[in-house]
Amino acid sequence: MSKPVDTRSVGQSSVVSSMSNVSGQSPPKPSDPRKAERLVHYKRDYYIPGLGHIPQEILDQPPQFYSHEDEQDAYYSISPSGGGTSTDTDSQLFSSSPSTVQFGSGSPESLAGSLASMDIRQKQKRVMVQTPSSKKLEAPRKPTVPEKGPDVTKDIAKCKANSETILDLSGNRLTALPPAVRDLNCVTEMYLYDNKLTQLPDEIGAMVSLEKLMLQQNCLTSLPLTMQYLTKLRVLDLRHNRLENRIPAVIYKLYGLTQLLLTYNKIAEIDPDIGSLISLTVLVVNRNTIRMPIPSSIGTLRQLKKLDLSHNKISEIPDEIGKCILLSDVNLQHNSLTALPESIGELRSLTRLGLKYNQLTSIPKTLANCQKLDEFNIENNDIATLPEGLLSSMKRLTTQWGFLVRLTTAALNSGRQCAPKYCMDLAKSAPRPALSVR
Repeated sequence: MSKPVDTRSVGQSSVVSSMSNVSGQSPPKPSDPRKAERLVHYKRDYYIPGLGHIPQEILDQPPQFYSHEDEQDAYYSISPSGGGTSTDTDSQLFSSSPSTVQFGSGSPESLAGSLASMDIRQKQKRVMVQTPSSKKLEAPRKPTVPEKGPDVTKDIAKCKANSETILDLSGNRLTALPPAVRDLNCVTEMYLYDNKLTQLPDEIGAMVSLEKLMLQQNCLTSLPLTMQYLTKLRVLDLRHNRLENRIPAVIYKLYGLTQLLLTYNKIAEIDPDIGSLISLTVLVVNRNTIRMPIPSSIGTLRQLKKLDLSHNKISEIPDEIGKCILLSDVNLQHNSLTALPESIGELRSLTRLGLKYNQLTSIPKTLANCQKLDEFNIENNDIATLPEGLLSSMKRLTTQWGFLVRLTTAALNSGRQCAPKYCMDLAKSAPRPALSVR
């Protein structure tokens, strides 16, 4: 480490550099390693022409030190009580640092003010350790520990001890379901939504009394085959998971299912085995990636009341859809349909039909048989005309306030040929408009 320099004496050197060297002593050279020790032997009472002596309180201030390496020109020639000349470096001090004070020039008044306000701070040094290959060393990183969810074994034990029928473990950030669930023979409803489950244990098949299983908002990619033993299961909610390509095969063995919800997955195809779920009343597979045609086996779902296949890439609906005679709500919007089967007119219980944002060019005439229809949306299609008498046959439309049939721009040119007659009859029978064609 370099020797310290007394900056108090440095400041004095600029003041007296023009005075003669009475004592005849030569100042220590900048390269002298003991220059700081020698400075303390010089006379500290200096005289400034026109100002008198430098106040002693300034001279008594504690010195501030700098290393010789950082400030190579930090030493000036000093002559106590006399003349002499300064070195060549008297013209500027610490010129490389914007925060330092310069000495060696100017009037005595400016020199005295500089001495009084002198505040020189030590420079900070940065130390870097590098390998021989000039690569920076990095501290070793701690191994990532997998996040563990809370321990729910106590909740499961309590549920077993009290013979409870409902087990709610939702929103617990669970990454795995404890195998202890095999002892919950009395549970009929289990809520596991809003967790981080990636799979279910095989022991879940032992919960033979389970009727409702809510698994939405997890990270499931598959289901265990042991779930086929859940013969009493009626409701299975798998929305917002990571099921890909096909619906897990074990689902087709849950013959007692009445509601199957698969929204927001990555299912690309519905297998013909869907026809085995003969008790199904609600089938929701919207917002997936289905491109293949819907299998004809869907016609065996005679108990089906709601079918939602919206927001997919479906291009064809089978004729067998007309066999699902209890269907009342069919949502096929946001697909790639170009035509509808004539058998759709057999759905006489139909009350809602969503067909917007497809590629339909026509509407089957048989749809006039669906006289209970009170919501019919065909906007953003390529429909040019509507079947004659279609709208007038939908008698429930006259009693539903706010009903609106939206046609495409192309339909405005020719579709109005069918609509005006219906609107005229409507105006005579009802004082309030219930239909608007845009």
